[in-house]
Amino acid sequence: MAGGSSKGHSDHLDMAKLKKPLFELLEKLEKELKARQAAVDAERAELHAKREEEQRKREELITLRAELETQHAQAVAASYGIWACCYRAPTDRSFEVEARKERRREIANYAKEAFEEADENDDRELSLDELRRIEGDNAELVMMEADVNGDGVLSKSEYVNYKIHIAKQVGKMARKAFKAADVNNDK
Repeated sequence: MAGGSSKGHSDHLDMAKLKKPLFELLEKLEKELKARQAAVDAERAELHAKREEEQRKREELITLRAELETQHAQAVAASYGIWACCYRAPTDRSFEVEARKERRREIANYAKEAFEEADENDDRELSLDELRRIEGDNAELVMMEADVNGDGVLSKSEYVNYKIHIAKQVGKMARKAFKAADVNNDK
């Protein structure tokens, strides 16, 4: 009997000796996993910031293009000199409308591309986690504002329409700011 109990005690000690290195290994792996996750999160944040910067630049370029087209039309009309009355240049309004349509097409294309990249499971809907890949910290707000049917996911059309809506709001604010700054109305 005594031999049997000492063997059980010995097995218990061997298990205790094995547990410590095993737990140390598990803790080490957990730390490495957390470090890798932090690196992935940092990289994702950096990519999100780059994407936002590229979108901002793209929107600026579209706006500048519209302004340049308007200036070009004015220069063409002015070049007709005394015959300018015979030349009917496109109106500023028509250029603005076309530029806005072009900007909306560009934004819609950008939003579609971003949506397709973020839709990891190809179910044609973005969950909140997938939306975070392209919207970052704003994902909850975007989901709340863009989820028209309230199903908790975004369809491609909901996301694209939301991005166009936001671009319209930004455009309106930019036009107001430009008009306020253009004190001599020379555009």
